[in-house]
Amino acid sequence: MTTRLRFLFSGRVLAALSVLVLAAFAFLSEARGRLDPSGIWFHSWTGSTAGTEWALVHEVGDGRYRLSDVLGNGISFDLDPDGALRMVDEGQEGSGRGTQTSENRASFDWRNWGMAFSSTMQRAPHTDASFPIFLESLVSGDAGLTGSWNAIEQQLSPTTGAVLSEQSLTVEVRVSDATIRFTRPDGGFDQGVFEAPDEVLLRVREPAPSRPEYGSLPGSETSRDMDVLGRATLEDGARIELMLFLQTRAKVSDQIQYQLRYVLTR
Repeated sequence: MTTRLRFLFSGRVLAALSVLVLAAFAFLSEARGRLDPSGIWFHSWTGSTAGTEWALVHEVGDGRYRLSDVLGNGISFDLDPDGALRMVDEGQEGSGRGTQTSENRASFDWRNWGMAFSSTMQRAPHTDASFPIFLESLVSGDAGLTGSWNAIEQQLSPTTGAVLSEQSLTVEVRVSDATIRFTRPDGGFDQGVFEAPDEVLLRVREPAPSRPEYGSLPGSETSRDMDVLGRATLEDGARIELMLFLQTRAKVSDQIQYQLRYVLTR
């Protein structure tokens, strides 16, 4: 290969590599700009008080989101494309700053109710930004799902998703119009409503929150003495995956969170 050809070849390779690098940079920049904090998170905090909770995030405007506990108490924040977030006053003395460092982690320091806190947020294991916060529609379910199902019940770590315990059991499923009930061998049950033919939402909260949109879903029930958030996805009438997020009804600093996953097949 002549010197001129080598030069031309090298120049083309460098040009191609430059294009690839620029394309990769543009892709990463665009991906970073698409950070979406929506969904359910495990929230832990220290400061004037300390505790943990399941936290809910949903978008309320262009780049503005609302962070709340399961009863709807919370504060709004703005999220910049680079992940920087700023708490927004909602009529109280709420303010703060932080960063969403990835799709699954965020941290911030904030003040509210005359107190100061440092918070760490981890997205709930096995969930993403598509986890539904509110019921958008209601449809009738497939009555053919009614019957006995083989199930695996797993208790998961709320922070890592690691399996803490596992057991096999038979779950009785009953569909009635827009509701579906999952009953365990001991008679305990969780009941949700169909948002779509292949998706079920569960939400039971007591006492009723001051913001009714965060309250129990009509038709959703549980035998558990805890607040329950959940989602079930159905695959071709042969497999159901039910994910439940439980929280004890205690004062904020004492409440405990649990995560359960059921995989039903037949």
